[in-house]
Amino acid sequence: MTEHELFYSYNKDVYRTCLYMLKNIQDAEDVCHDVFVTVFRQDWRNVTHLKAWIMRIAMNHCLNVIRKNKVKNDKQDHLQKQHEHEALTRDSVDGMVMAKLSFAELEQQLRQLPDKLRSVVTLRYIGDLSVAEISEILNIRQGTVRSRLHKALKLMRKKLEYYEKVNMKGRTVLNTVESKVKNHMKHSDHIDYPDFDKMFNSIQKDELRVADQLKERSQRGKTKVAIVLGVSVAVMATPVYAAFQYDWSDVVSHKSGIESALQAGYGQSIEQSVTAHGVTLTVHNAFVDDNRTVLLYTIKPGMETDGAEIRYDQMVLKDSEGTPIEGHYYQQWNEEQGVYQGYFETDWVMSENQSDLQFAITGVRYLQDIQEDITLDPKDNNTQKFNIQKDGIEAVEVQSFQHTEDQIMIRSNVTFTDTALKEQTWARITAYDPNGNMFKETESPVYGTEGATGAYSSTQIFNEQQFKERADHFTFTYTHEKERTDGTWNVDLSLSRQQMETGSVKKEMDIPLQSLDGEAKISSLVVTPTQIRLTIDHQEDYYRLPYRTYQLEVGGRVLEGYVSLEGTLNPNQTELRFEQFDSSLIDVSSVANKPVTLIAKDRVDEHAGDQTSIRLTNISTQPQTVTREYAGFLINWTYYLKDGNLYVGSSSPESTFGGINQTYFLDQGEKQYLTPLYFNDLDNKHTEVFQDFKGEDIDLYVSNYTTKKPDGDLRIPLNSNK
Repeated sequence: MTEHELFYSYNKDVYRTCLYMLKNIQDAEDVCHDVFVTVFRQDWRNVTHLKAWIMRIAMNHCLNVIRKNKVKNDKQDHLQKQHEHEALTRDSVDGMVMAKLSFAELEQQLRQLPDKLRSVVTLRYIGDLSVAEISEILNIRQGTVRSRLHKALKLMRKKLEYYEKVNMKGRTVLNTVESKVKNHMKHSDHIDYPDFDKMFNSIQKDELRVADQLKERSQRGKTKVAIVLGVSVAVMATPVYAAFQYDWSDVVSHKSGIESALQAGYGQSIEQSVTAHGVTLTVHNAFVDDNRTVLLYTIKPGMETDGAEIRYDQMVLKDSEGTPIEGHYYQQWNEEQGVYQGYFETDWVMSENQSDLQFAITGVRYLQDIQEDITLDPKDNNTQKFNIQKDGIEAVEVQSFQHTEDQIMIRSNVTFTDTALKEQTWARITAYDPNGNMFKETESPVYGTEGATGAYSSTQIFNEQQFKERADHFTFTYTHEKERTDGTWNVDLSLSRQQMETGSVKKEMDIPLQSLDGEAKISSLVVTPTQIRLTIDHQEDYYRLPYRTYQLEVGGRVLEGYVSLEGTLNPNQTELRFEQFDSSLIDVSSVANKPVTLIAKDRVDEHAGDQTSIRLTNISTQPQTVTREYAGFLINWTYYLKDGNLYVGSSSPESTFGGINQTYFLDQGEKQYLTPLYFNDLDNKHTEVFQDFKGEDIDLYVSNYTTKKPDGDLRIPLNSNK
């Protein structure tokens, strides 16, 4: 079979699948196109069950689009021009009743099915797939497939309840709806198909990867825009089909490059498992390029967890010599499959065509949240202490502070009898209303910071009225190891660069960043289909780039970036990483001289303080506020005593002031720093504490502060060395 024959054998089934799943003509055409691009990139001639394999790819593409464009799918909620379909058998009571179920009504009901139900119906009645095949494609149990089919047909029947009273020769309306749905979806008289000849020609161009491959697609206003850079060498991408055993979209949602690679079929399928002590570790896929290595794995626990968190004594990748390779992991509970899905990511990359590695976990720890009732008085501003004396925790002290006019800050300090638990405990205060509903924080909480006395400290911000007036029950909540399974689970991996080669571009650069203090320059650029990394060299150790937002503009398209804090940090280098935000990959094989520009926004500069002192007088338990000018800015200083400690807050009404980072006082000429408690870069509020303060007055000095330049954007072309 040729590519042409394959395309015209399955194009209508794929297009109808896309149309029913996406409910949008343009999306259906685009996804149908990309499905066959993915198919032709694979070794499809050696696939045993070709139709099921193609439908698997089509369904995964559709589900990815649905997850990415939930709002967009609702925006254009129509299929095709609707016609009344009267081709019904009328020589039976059954046919007479179902004749009343018009094409438009049936089409409307199909469109309104939930995504999970519509996917099963589509695969069953368009793909002609068995329950077992659908089970494998969607990675759900066969019983779940049957129940979803039944539920879908039942939902459609409910909208025609007045037909249920008709007895059609012993058959139920549910059976007849199934027959009607099958006939409706299988016969395509009502479908206006796209120009398949034109689509096939476009797919062929995509396969050949000619330089102008994006011209037609960009005119369609959708999708895969290649990232093209002013360099002279690129490696042709040769992807290998990656098995879609699970839905990974939620797990890798903040690793959009890997999500795009999954959808496009890149990566090496591993599918190797090891089971010991009732726990199964499976490595499903591997992605290796010149920026990183990512493994997708699942853990099937050896006991019921109800989705509670599990951790490990160690998760590590080892090279052929047994040397650990540093990395990090993230995972989520998949309730339907009863497994934890996760990824392990490392900056390690292959230097040879073949590498033998070992992925291992040691010690599975099953965690649970423990709640201890505490008699917290929300209206008491004094420190309240509660003895826990349980699970290695000694006590918790709770303090409340006025945060804003209508918000309250709750600060909890935990002391331990077993200090090893500090890094394992997620301790916080929870508040409930009389109905048992938990109040949520109004800002993202901060857990596990080092307190003034070495305690574990957490900061939570609540609505003051809710916390003080409506809450009637409080608990001290912490994470504790419930059980554990000791052992080691090793999966041997043989990663092949030839199998996973997805193309890369490396370029050494020497572009000075003259607008920054000190000497700094862009030294290198690495482009792969899943990520772009830009390295900045600087003389100052651990230099902090003075921007909060980074973007890379490539031919008018913008990629969002961030400063990487992962892996082993080089004190004289800063790395910026950029990933795709949609379903397309960075196409490094289409290298051309298109403009590439680094954009840095939201500049925040840090300054050393001077010898100007801020004198605080008549210090007492009564909060006082004084306003002083500092470095040309008006700063409000609020201070008071609480439990023998001096609390000092600073803020400014001026939007270009970033905030006070830290203050100190002089004790016999030696600087004594206050301990930071809270800092918000958005509203420049900062709070510090001086433990066991004695006296009525103090002179404070600013150690450092920041200023903002919201319009101080930096634009650096990367196409030249000027």
